[in-house]
Amino acid sequence: MLRLMGAALVAGGGAMAGFLAVSRLRERVRTISSFLGALELMESEIRFRLTPIPELMEFLAQKTGEPAASFFRTCRREWEKREEESFSRIWQKGLETLLPAAPEREVLDQLGEILGRYDVEGQRQAIGYVRRRLEGLLRQAEEERKTRGRAYFASGFAVGLCLAVILL
Repeated sequence: MLRLMGAALVAGGGAMAGFLAVSRLRERVRTISSFLGALELMESEIRFRLTPIPELMEFLAQKTGEPAASFFRTCRREWEKREEESFSRIWQKGLETLLPAAPEREVLDQLGEILGRYDVEGQRQAIGYVRRRLEGLLRQAEEERKTRGRAYFASGFAVGLCLAVILL
């Protein structure tokens, strides 16, 4: 009886490992979507209202979904307590925290160098470029979630089942 319970726990652990891998893929899609929505708002605010960077970060923190909202909250908070640090460095540090070693980080990092430093048209073009790149990454992440998601879950469960059989 105890061996059967142990085998069931091992099989469940394998399925849980697969489920966690699938949830990471879902989270990546959610993160990219969140930033895409934020970039749309950002472009509108810069284009039509000429919103200064601190106010823009506050606005985006309130109007966007997670995890982009926490990123913009962090940028705003760091901007207020900055000493000699530039906005691009604050932006970069926020991205390092939120998106460690993700391709999305590289794309978004480019935007931090441009925001607040160029005219409205230059900023708008940069935001448009980043949006197009993120849309491509989103399509890629959704495809990966569809194809690899099933495989991760199935392989996690299969490995757990194999280990359970070996234990019996």
